[in-house]
Amino acid sequence: MDSLTTQEFQQCRNQLLAFLKEAPMKRIKLLEQKKINEKQFNQLSVQELEYVRILNLLITKFINDVLTDISEPGKKIDEAATKLKNTLQSLEDFNHSLQVLTLGIELVSNILLAVQSGPGAIAKIINVINQIGALPSPNA
Repeated sequence: MDSLTTQEFQQCRNQLLAFLKEAPMKRIKLLEQKKINEKQFNQLSVQELEYVRILNLLITKFINDVLTDISEPGKKIDEAATKLKNTLQSLEDFNHSLQVLTLGIELVSNILLAVQSGPGAIAKIINVINQIGALPSPNA
């Protein structure tokens, strides 16, 4: 098992904290009662420090797991936003293409109309040409 649940972490932390609160007093009491010698007293002290180190590692791992869990949705949101931006750009490019195509069809229609009606339709042709020229570039 790579990571702890919040409840498992709290249980481990609470047990270690309870032990670390009581251990020094019990160690001193055992020394005073002559149930352990000074060498054993010091060995127990070193062992308590090891438990403090383990507690710190446990807390660090838990915090890192939480930070990793928090950063994953952020990465997914960034990926979705990038995809959405790319899709929007594609739609804008497609819309621009449709505008150009529509104006191109209108230009051809007006040219055909000018051929049929005479010089009066030239103003319409010029108007369509101006509209095509006024279109923004697709990447602007």
